[in-house]
Amino acid sequence: MTKSKSPVVPKANKRPANPFSEYQDKVVAEREGIIVRYLGSLRKTRAKFEYITDLAKAVAEQVGMAEGAPCSFTTLLRNKRYKALLLNFMAMRSGTDTVRVSEPAAQALIHTVELELGNAKRDNERLRIYINELEAQLAEKQLAPLLLPVQHSDSSEKLVKLTNEKALACKALWLVLEHFKDLMSIDADRGCIIDRSASKRKNIIVEPETAQVFLEWVQSNTCIGK
Repeated sequence: MTKSKSPVVPKANKRPANPFSEYQDKVVAEREGIIVRYLGSLRKTRAKFEYITDLAKAVAEQVGMAEGAPCSFTTLLRNKRYKALLLNFMAMRSGTDTVRVSEPAAQALIHTVELELGNAKRDNERLRIYINELEAQLAEKQLAPLLLPVQHSDSSEKLVKLTNEKALACKALWLVLEHFKDLMSIDADRGCIIDRSASKRKNIIVEPETAQVFLEWVQSNTCIGK
């Protein structure tokens, strides 16, 4: 007597990974930066909030101004990372010496966010120093042709060499900006290099008059990186 075979149950298809997760993580990180900076400025004032919803409304207004689009305070309260920062502020403003957040997960998120922002600030500072060094090199190369003595037979070769060195310095700065494009970028409208994590009024790193030569080089080499 043969045994009847059990029916084959088809395996359930796995849900595809979220294709927008990387973009969403970036948006959350940028908004966290805005919230942390605003809460940091509030700590220097005597502003007090009786309820977390009041604080969330004030922060949402600031986020909306920074992002250029309205932000609902309920969005901040629904997101665990944002809410953790708000709870942290409320705990510190209550007068406690240490932060006591009831949710262990929220406490862990606070430390994670603070660590990430600290690393970003250090990277930003190192990048500023490197850009200043590149600016100094560019300035020297721009002045060099003016300081040349009476042209000799090899003067044309020297000029070509200077031009090539200037191009290499510009390309180096462009590569740095590409590597740190989440932190810094070119503002073509204002003709300067900006800090993407700062507000528009205080985000200029390299002024237009200093960045002009580099931006002209970028404009004339639009095919680079393609």
